[in-house]
Amino acid sequence: MSTRSKPSLALVGAARLAVSAFAQADRGTITGTISDPVGAVVPNANVVAVNSETQAQYTTVTTGTGNYTLAQAKLTKRFSQGLSVQSAFTWQKELTTAESGPINDVYNRPNQKAISQYSLPFVFVTAFTYQFPFDSFTHNKVLKSVVGGWTAGGMLRYQSGMPILAPCSNNDLNSDLLRTGSCITFNNRVSGQSPFLKDLNGHNFDPNKTFVLNPAAWSDPGAGNWGFGAPYYNDYRYQRRPAESLSLSRNFKIREGMNLNLRGEFFNVFNRTEVNNPTSTNSQATPVVSSTGQTTSGFGYINTGSLFGNPRSGQIVARFTF
Repeated sequence: MSTRSKPSLALVGAARLAVSAFAQADRGTITGTISDPVGAVVPNANVVAVNSETQAQYTTVTTGTGNYTLAQAKLTKRFSQGLSVQSAFTWQKELTTAESGPINDVYNRPNQKAISQYSLPFVFVTAFTYQFPFDSFTHNKVLKSVVGGWTAGGMLRYQSGMPILAPCSNNDLNSDLLRTGSCITFNNRVSGQSPFLKDLNGHNFDPNKTFVLNPAAWSDPGAGNWGFGAPYYNDYRYQRRPAESLSLSRNFKIREGMNLNLRGEFFNVFNRTEVNNPTSTNSQATPVVSSTGQTTSGFGYINTGSLFGNPRSGQIVARFTF
């Protein structure tokens, strides 16, 4: 009779802690903000070590309802010669059976495996600070006090657009079975048809006069039928929304114990124009155009009454400490 030794409780606990820590580290890298250690814009000004490094990792996490795959490359240049840079490029794929999101067939959940509603396959973030060396170019105390000590910083973020939910079916499953105005099944994709009439990231169309989504790319599953497609598709996404900000700051030492810090912060520095997301809920919605050629409603209509994002802006912040 053979026996197998069982792992000790301490060993099991240590393994669980290691797996948890690894998962939390990956999650923190992807979901962290620019203020986190991984993507901090402003490094410790007292760090003078000259060091650069690159890192790469590949991770796959599988659960009972989906799986998450990540490949990431990071470049870090620590504070040297006045410059500090941190960059990260992430490729990720999130598949789920939609246990926490919309599904197409409540009786066939395992068959509804698709990308997550929060899917962002490509993310690139870079942050930097640079201290201008003006004070080393002159021995004039007055000039040095004016031009020396300025620090520039910035954060640039570029990522994929968010997924667009497939159009809701108009069959009796939605109109009769669910009387809440919600959607319990979606239209199916038509093979060979692009979901877009215009590239949302392009600049070759007038959003005031253009319907950007293709109704021919969708077909209703028919009366009494559940849709067999996915609620989200990787090639059906909203416009990309870059985030680009810069800053310029200077600390003035008035006397011992008294300091004045001036900082200028600038957002959407390239003044990018972003349009609102198109109407996408009903692929059979009749396009309506005014007498002046202005689109007013329908599938793929863009409301241009207001911009999605904010125009270029800036602010000046002063802080006096004593």
